[in-house]
Amino acid sequence: MLSSPLYRAGQAAEARGEPLAAGGDTASRLQAQALAALAKLKQKQADQARERADVVRALRTAAAQAAKAAARERIEMIKKRIKELLHLLAMFGGSGARGTLQELRQLSGQLREAAAVLRAGDGAPAAEEGGAAAAPAAAPSAPAAVPASTGDDHAEGRAAYADQQQAAEAESGDPLKHHHNPQDTERESDERLIDAVQKLLRSVTAMAESQAKKQAA
Repeated sequence: MLSSPLYRAGQAAEARGEPLAAGGDTASRLQAQALAALAKLKQKQADQARERADVVRALRTAAAQAAKAAARERIEMIKKRIKELLHLLAMFGGSGARGTLQELRQLSGQLREAAAVLRAGDGAPAAEEGGAAAAPAAAPSAPAAVPASTGDDHAEGRAAYADQQQAAEAESGDPLKHHHNPQDTERESDERLIDAVQKLLRSVTAMAESQAKKQAA
């Protein structure tokens, strides 16, 4: 009891010549000081907790942005590789169609993973079973993506490659393509990128499957 903070504060007050009893003023003042010190300590702890939470939040945001940037780069690489495979199909026809199909399916899985990273943190599921991201795994049922056969094993490849080249030239020459839209959000841009690569993947997959069937026949 003699070593309590209240006792020590009382001793200090007595040394300063302050009265210890006069309606309990000194005791009340010491209690108020102790409560104020406790409140200050709690406020400091709360401020430190908020600072730590802000640091953790900033680190998580930076990590998510870095992961999304890597995912976008990966999707661009997938797009480039699909175009290379389309060029090979146009040049060599069905001779390498089976190997092309195998690689296209691998690229489809990589595209789904990258799309899931871009969609994470926006309220979208991390992975979509049977959704838009999973669609490129198999060729679409509609035959419109595959040019009509002309009896030439290489005709389909050349026609698809020519169509792709024309689309690319029209896209690059579109004056509205590079027009900045203030309402164009990052997520909308990501979705357009994903959708474009998915369509390209489905088209090339359908063409490769058609040529593989002809080669097996």
